[in-house]
Amino acid sequence: MPKTKDVVMLAPVEPVGEVRVDMSKEDLVVVGLVEIENELNKRHNEARSRLSDCHKAKDALGQQKAKLLQKWQAGVVKEVLAFWQAHLKAALGSGRAKNVIATVALGCGDSKDTEFDTVVQLSESYETTGRGRVDGRQYQVFSASYGATFMIPDDVRETVRTIEELCQSIRQEEAMILEIKQKLGSMNRFERQLRAELVKARLSSTDEGRKLLAVITQDLTDRIGLPAPQ
Repeated sequence: MPKTKDVVMLAPVEPVGEVRVDMSKEDLVVVGLVEIENELNKRHNEARSRLSDCHKAKDALGQQKAKLLQKWQAGVVKEVLAFWQAHLKAALGSGRAKNVIATVALGCGDSKDTEFDTVVQLSESYETTGRGRVDGRQYQVFSASYGATFMIPDDVRETVRTIEELCQSIRQEEAMILEIKQKLGSMNRFERQLRAELVKARLSSTDEGRKLLAVITQDLTDRIGLPAPQ
């Protein structure tokens, strides 16, 4: 008897002569089901990871669009003010134009896939001398509004479209995976895995069994009708 602290080494048992592969068709079906289930779980995890990456990329593009829009809006405000000041100089003369105070407001706008429409409103524009009074000062009211359109850059729009199509494709693949998993049967998953491992171990003990195992486990993606991994 070995002592308690001794390490007992067990030599692997090698099959001697012919080892008969004797099992039911149900056993082979279980192996196939488990292999399919493992492949489905792997593909499902990959799909969720890719979908998460798509959402991150879409969020980043959204931030890029927001920055471009903000920059455009600032430019539009300056452009409208410059145009209005030039108009006042022509209409009133440089001397009177200097006395005009103007403020600009942007409307909330209407966002589309390709553009962002907004109204630039000279919300308050008055001459500090003239007819009428406001806050104790004489004034003459001027008003004007301009329509402005921000065209979303083609590369940004195309990237957004590509990401949305990829997200839709991944969601369809995920739905297919879940549907197939529901059809795998009511047998306990752990029991299926255990039975499959035992059957695979027995099959692997002979050349004939290994060939049969290869047939069962090959080309799973095509056989269960999933699209090729992207």
